[in-house]
Amino acid sequence: NDGMSDTDESIAGTDPLDFQSFLRLDIAHSTNQSINNLSFQSFSNRTYKIQATTNLFTGPWLDVQFNIPGDGTFIILPESNTVNWMFYRLGVETP
Repeated sequence: NDGMSDTDESIAGTDPLDFQSFLRLDIAHSTNQSINNLSFQSFSNRTYKIQATTNLFTGPWLDVQFNIPGDGTFIILPESNTVNWMFYRLGVETP
């Protein structure tokens, strides 16, 4: 059990019986620190969005990438980093 409900696992496309199967956003900084490469494993028939904030407590969370179609591949998206601290989260929806 990884703490997610079976419904959430179904929406994410992950395996509810495998604790190592979960929705995950990886962030890699470029050498000049002005671009973050955001990456995740996508699943077919799902749409993804990436949101960002500079403050985890008060937000707001703003869409920085949205309507990203899942196709079963590992998706890598560059994102400009214009501030010193940025927090990201990944959302997923099914049609």
